[in-house]
Amino acid sequence: MVASLIAILDLKGKALIQRSYRDDVYPSAIEKFLPLVLEIEEEGQQVTPCFSSQGINYMHIRHSNLYRPSVFVLFCVRVVTVRQCSRCPRETRMQQR
Repeated sequence: MVASLIAILDLKGKALIQRSYRDDVYPSAIEKFLPLVLEIEEEGQQVTPCFSSQGINYMHIRHSNLYRPSVFVLFCVRVVTVRQCSRCPRETRMQQR
């Protein structure tokens, strides 16, 4: 199973690129990602790459001042999702040529 929604966010939480693969998650779920991360940091906890909130599972990679979150409702294979997240910039560069 792949992610329902994938995005690339800047450090302010603005979606630079966003793609929905399935309709089981509303696009507004990605807007809630950064506030959730900041809330976890304020509580003094370490932000893990995978966390859940209100029945929505978030998985992210932070690289070069960008967040690459994946959002899904059902359990998915994490290796596939990480691979899908790390592919996004490479595919974007290829499309720009």
